[in-house]
Amino acid sequence: HLKEVVKLDQLLQTAVKEGSPRAVQVVCVTQWSFCLPLLEHKLRKFIKKPLLNMARVLEEIQSKLLDMRCQVHSEMAVIEEEEGCLEASLTHLQKAVLLDNGTQGERLSSALQLLRLRSAPSETPSRPEDKAALLLQQAREMLPQSSTDCRPTLVSAGLLLAPGEFQTVLDADNTSKIPVGGLGPEPAAQLAAKAQHHSTSVQKVGGPSTRQSKDKDGAERLKLWATLAKTARKQEAWDVCRAACRFGLLYDDGRGTVSKKCRCSEEESGPDRHHGCCGGHTRVHTSGLLAEICFVDAEATIQLLLAEGVKLNGPAVPPQEPWVGSTEEDPHWVVYRDWIQAQSDRATSSFLRAAELGAQIQDQSLITNAAVYLWNYSHHLLEAGEFQRLLPTFQTLVGMLQATEDYGNPTLCVLLCDAVAQGLIQPLSERDGPDPASAEAQCKDEAEKGMELSTSVHGTPLNHAALQRVQKALKMCELAVNIFSSKTTRGAVPAAAKQRVMTTWVQIKRLLQQPIGSTMNWLREKCENPEVFVMVQVLVEMLESNMNPKHLETAGPRVSALVNMASECSWSDAVVELQVWCQLAAVCYHVVDYSLVLRCTQNALQLEEAAVKSLNTTPCLLFGPSAVSEMLSGAACLRGLSLVCESSGDPDIYREALKVLRSGVSFAEKAENLDLCVTAAGHFWNTCLPLTQNPEERWPLREQLENILSALVPTTRHGNKQKKAKGSGAPGAMPYGKSQHGATNDDMVLALRAAIYGLLISMHTDEADYGSALQLLNRAIRDTSHTRHQLPLLKDRIFLKAHLGESIELDMEALKGEGGQCCSSVWHQAALCTRDINQQLTCYQRAITSLTSPETRWHKVDILIEFGRWLYFHNFPKEEARQQIEWAVDILLSLEPAEAADSEKHECSLGVHGSFTQSVFGIKEVRRLDLLVQAHVLLAVMSERSSQEHRVNLLRAHTFILQIWQLSFSAACPVSVEIAKSRPPQTPVSDRKSKKRKVKSLTPAEDKPAVLDQTFPSTLKDWTQYVCPDPVRQIFRTSSNPCCISKHSITKQTLFYLTLLEEELHALSLPHLTLPILHLAETIAHDLLERTSLSDLYRLKIVKVCLQLGVESSSPYQEKLLDLSRNQEEEQMFVNSAVNVEVVCL
Repeated sequence: HLKEVVKLDQLLQTAVKEGSPRAVQVVCVTQWSFCLPLLEHKLRKFIKKPLLNMARVLEEIQSKLLDMRCQVHSEMAVIEEEEGCLEASLTHLQKAVLLDNGTQGERLSSALQLLRLRSAPSETPSRPEDKAALLLQQAREMLPQSSTDCRPTLVSAGLLLAPGEFQTVLDADNTSKIPVGGLGPEPAAQLAAKAQHHSTSVQKVGGPSTRQSKDKDGAERLKLWATLAKTARKQEAWDVCRAACRFGLLYDDGRGTVSKKCRCSEEESGPDRHHGCCGGHTRVHTSGLLAEICFVDAEATIQLLLAEGVKLNGPAVPPQEPWVGSTEEDPHWVVYRDWIQAQSDRATSSFLRAAELGAQIQDQSLITNAAVYLWNYSHHLLEAGEFQRLLPTFQTLVGMLQATEDYGNPTLCVLLCDAVAQGLIQPLSERDGPDPASAEAQCKDEAEKGMELSTSVHGTPLNHAALQRVQKALKMCELAVNIFSSKTTRGAVPAAAKQRVMTTWVQIKRLLQQPIGSTMNWLREKCENPEVFVMVQVLVEMLESNMNPKHLETAGPRVSALVNMASECSWSDAVVELQVWCQLAAVCYHVVDYSLVLRCTQNALQLEEAAVKSLNTTPCLLFGPSAVSEMLSGAACLRGLSLVCESSGDPDIYREALKVLRSGVSFAEKAENLDLCVTAAGHFWNTCLPLTQNPEERWPLREQLENILSALVPTTRHGNKQKKAKGSGAPGAMPYGKSQHGATNDDMVLALRAAIYGLLISMHTDEADYGSALQLLNRAIRDTSHTRHQLPLLKDRIFLKAHLGESIELDMEALKGEGGQCCSSVWHQAALCTRDINQQLTCYQRAITSLTSPETRWHKVDILIEFGRWLYFHNFPKEEARQQIEWAVDILLSLEPAEAADSEKHECSLGVHGSFTQSVFGIKEVRRLDLLVQAHVLLAVMSERSSQEHRVNLLRAHTFILQIWQLSFSAACPVSVEIAKSRPPQTPVSDRKSKKRKVKSLTPAEDKPAVLDQTFPSTLKDWTQYVCPDPVRQIFRTSSNPCCISKHSITKQTLFYLTLLEEELHALSLPHLTLPILHLAETIAHDLLERTSLSDLYRLKIVKVCLQLGVESSSPYQEKLLDLSRNQEEEQMFVNSAVNVEVVCL
């Protein structure tokens, strides 16, 4: 406007030179219309010269435009006063008073009186009103950022206007005035005391009639209170502001008038009476002042709520410190809660009263401002979808706007209509609950920012009351459509507002069970612009598809046509277009049309820059930057998952999918949305899992994983700032996903971070960069402190330090609270990791001494046996190694296991050098017999082969193996017989398994009838002909019976000791004793380890032993020698693939 003002000023000079008064007045009128928008505090100084020229020229030609001349001189007085030229300001005011036709008399006279007082500082005014006016003028001249505190000046002005009472109201916000210990020291009691003190203080002020009866000139006082309130608001002295507003609103008698003794003559009458102080303009001016006070009062009350940590119409915030008996029904808490709600009600009522005053004086701007205030301060409720709570307020505003027949801000009116409609249908929509969302429906939910409700069509007709609510909502939507489709508002309403109305309209149609297609003609008639109708049609079709997920299964062609229609549509808002493409992508993903998903997401991601630019240019901001980032993140996730499904093993497409998923994490991080960030990171993690098995493929992922980790670590939850991301992950393992045990989202984040940390640590160890791995472990432990995910990381750090030969004592101190079993396992694993002999010795000793409870005797036996073996093979004294083994034997053979753990250096009273306290045949646990076999084999190896001790220990181990067979056979045979009776004969499990592996079975019993021989082998001939029956093998595979061979009773080291026992017996020329051992080894390899090649090896050894004994023809494996000599193809392929994978053990 400034450029036009300068040009008009030049035209004015030209008109003056031409001497045309008519032209001069036309130019002045035009100039004044251009200057009106520039009469702001910071702008009017730029139009001082044009206004001065206008005033001078109009005075010279004695123009009859008295009203405009009065306003020009009035504005010039304000400009001169701001610049400190009081004399010039006084001159302009005097001219304005002379030119006034009576409509501005009161305002000009009060301003003239104040200016005269300021021009004579030596004179002390006698009236308190004049003194207060001077103080307020001084406060207004103080800059808000200045160090001078203007609050005392404002308080002094208030005390002049209301001595005593103003201080009482001001003390309502002074917590030091609260009686000490009145209601108790509890937090809730202190809050209740604050509320009661505030309510008591403000109630001491009299009502409107009391105040008006005391004041001789209510209009002047009202203006002073309004000035005090506005000045205090500008200076952010909120307590003074609230007190001033309370006194100012006492002059509101509910009719927008002020009762006062009129200064004008009682006899004044005639047609000019409406220009006087009691005329229509006075009523308008008074109502305007009251409306301003209402606005300021509402804002100041909201500031009080914010100081209590509460937003407008939000719930009261409980104290952080818990108190005894803290419940919602606590009387003290109820007092405080009700007081908070009363403040919200007061603020809302003040806004509505300002709008009501605007309606009374037909000032549409006051109604619009009230609506804007309420919309902005209720933004948190709108985001949360609390439309029903806002329904009465917004209904009142819409009614006022309809009554004025001037919608002013059409976008705001459309949004208010939509909010009212959603509030009306919300109870009906929530009754049935939302339909289940698709895997990636988060795009839709995030884009709507919580505004869109998911509804389902009712199976039964609506009752009368519900039908009335829905019909009212439909009328609100139709009103909104009429507003944005009218000729006067064409193009003024953004597409985002139209999209929101269409969303609600479709929901209402579904509630009414009315078909959408039959009402499209009505929309076509309303939308005169064809491009707008196409956009609306796309929105309606898309919304109907999203709200009927049950119909999407057969909606493939319809979705494709909808995508084509959206591509041809001309979108005026890039953000709405982005939202549409994201929603269409979600629909396409649901119908498993990945090509359409890629098309939609490509269009969506290309709108990033345009959407951000649209946010800066949209007049009514309905979406924030975070919402745009959330939509882009959802689109990137959908595109990445679709690329994975479309890759079909193509590594380039798969890497492109990872890149796109990584961008989804970046967008979520930019939006500061933790849920969405975790979801996107989880998709990336699941997608890269297949690449983590090979060091060469997982190393390129390091940088991306580090970036994702940095995005997850600093992100925190921000309460209502979070929009719930409802997308679920792609098929496959998802460590971050919601578990069946109800893991929280925080736990998902920690689990995902811990998994990424673990992979990054493995990458560093792949490169032998143990220093970086240790640094990363330290960081991971800090980031997961006091969580269940810290323990595995702490163990990894212990193992890595042990591998590096560093001390682990301090780290082990942190594990004391985990129990002896955990500490012992960690010490044991550390012993396996370290390469230092002394540290290994210490770790083994600490692993043993950490086990003190009887429940850990099995674990203690395992470590004792392993420790004894380690001592022997590392050339420690044989006696020390033998003591560990004998200690383990004593624990295994003892009737009271707790008595066997007396001391580390005790003498063996049982086992080798003592007498058995329990018969070997009385042991009924296969696990105990297995450990006894291991112990006696080690004892035999530690002794000389020529010694009697060596032979005795070998024979005892052999006896234990026979006992294992006897127990297992006795436990398995009855079970197998019962199974055979309960079902018809079928192909044995081992046979099916061999067919699956495409390997012909080697068990001769397959060709025999399914009759189980329950005779246990007792002679050499029996063992040479023995083959473990398939039913018994099946029981071994699945049984958890401790008296039977199973995966629970046989340890991983058993085959090693069985092989060692077999070799030692061969060395003593006792091959006939090896047959039970080899049969047991064959059964373990075939049925427990499922390693066919290893099983074939033991079968070959059985054939070899039979050949040595001269009974090779008795062995059932003799005829299968060629098959036994072949390598199994599946196992060979597995071994070849395993060779290419480097296994890193921390």
